[in-house]
Amino acid sequence: MSNIFFKTALIFVPLLFNAKVHTPKVVCLQTQYDTHTIEKINRVKLQLGIGKQSNGCEGYGICNISSESNAEMIEVEILSIERNQISMALNTESQKKVKNYFGKNGFVLEESFELSDDSVKKLLGIDFLLIEKGFYEIINGKVTFETKITKE
Repeated sequence: MSNIFFKTALIFVPLLFNAKVHTPKVVCLQTQYDTHTIEKINRVKLQLGIGKQSNGCEGYGICNISSESNAEMIEVEILSIERNQISMALNTESQKKVKNYFGKNGFVLEESFELSDDSVKKLLGIDFLLIEKGFYEIINGKVTFETKITKE
């Protein structure tokens, strides 16, 4: 009985000292930056060329990103762009191309990729995009790359 009384008393102690009681609130982690960018890029489809940029598109990596359609490239749909990552969806055909090329269910980037196509930057509403080297697994038709991004 005294244990219940003690716990109940602890709730009211801050009120005795005129302190504010803070109740937990759900905080939206998405920033104004993220919301702006996501709205701007909604349903943008791009093409990824595979291969290392520094090696004439040979080897493992992303060689280029384009808004122009090309049957040899991997089609992706941009899902979101945040400060440190970009998420993309891949259709079944694109997922097969990735698996055939890399031998894995994901992208292997032996080097970081810097986007140089100004028309794609404008389409995405960004000034700079660098995708970090590493392995990026495709899960349920989606891949998220670790990036460095600066916005317009």
